[in-house]
Amino acid sequence: MDHPSPRDGADSRYTMRVFRALRPGKTVLWAVKACLLTAVLAFVVQYVTANWQQARDVPAPRIGPLVWATFWGVVSSVAMAWLLALVLAAHGSRVSLGKSIGLRFLPALGKYLPGKFWSLIASLWLFTRVGVPKHVAVTSIGLNMIIGLLSQCLVILALQAKSAENSAITGTLLAVSAAMVLGLHPRVFYPCVNWLFRRTGQPPLETKLSFTALVALVVAASITWVFYGLAMYYVLLSVTPLSLEAAPRCIAAFLFAQTVGFIALFAPAGIGVREGVLLVALRPLVGEGPAIVVAGLTRLWQTALELALAGVGWWLLRPPVSSESSELESL
Repeated sequence: MDHPSPRDGADSRYTMRVFRALRPGKTVLWAVKACLLTAVLAFVVQYVTANWQQARDVPAPRIGPLVWATFWGVVSSVAMAWLLALVLAAHGSRVSLGKSIGLRFLPALGKYLPGKFWSLIASLWLFTRVGVPKHVAVTSIGLNMIIGLLSQCLVILALQAKSAENSAITGTLLAVSAAMVLGLHPRVFYPCVNWLFRRTGQPPLETKLSFTALVALVVAASITWVFYGLAMYYVLLSVTPLSLEAAPRCIAAFLFAQTVGFIALFAPAGIGVREGVLLVALRPLVGEGPAIVVAGLTRLWQTALELALAGVGWWLLRPPVSSESSELESL
């Protein structure tokens, strides 16, 4: 039996040093992200500049459809928070609907900072602050993310089922959905997270959701995304008239832009990416000018809604004032 020589060990160490030297560092990754974001923003700016006159001819948004958009936006947002509360309760941590609104939308503001990890860090901190164990918080955040992405993909596929266009996008969504269904299965998901907990010194999960319960959560999340897409559809109606038959394509376009913007790790809050997808997807339906106005208006509307929900969530997450402190304040 041949024994490894000292030269073999030196060669392996040299190979590892070369690998580490060639591995892209933080500076390279930031440069790549900056280049991608610049390219996307350049496309959006060029498109808007070339069609600026058509955008100027679009009338001012009407208030009525925007009110309906806000209504459906609030309904879908509260439903998202309720689903998060259900996931937490299923793993042994009961949180009120009011607190779950804060847990859902306060950390979401971190997406406006460079890097996609700020929302995760804020989520973990807030979850533990309200008494949720770390391993339950990590599990709930992971499940909520997978269920959200999977349900968005399924809604897009269902709304585009009759369309023969964009077969490449449809195939990609099907492949991604199949992978997420596999990763969501209890026999795959929970062994993976428990392995992670053992490696990090956290206790394993004892309470687990069944596959039937997970399917029910995906169905409920899909309905929630339909409500959210309906809100975006009313934002579009505030700018330009559109037939009801075009509603499924519009909702699918909005949700697809939302999904791509979330996945684009180089773009804070999907800035530029979501607008670019909307410009391309809405142009055949409403034209260049309305597409530009709607892309900008949906960004402003969604940001305002998220800020409002984060403010409500912050107020609901405030610690209760004790009777002693209230008596001192009254003196």
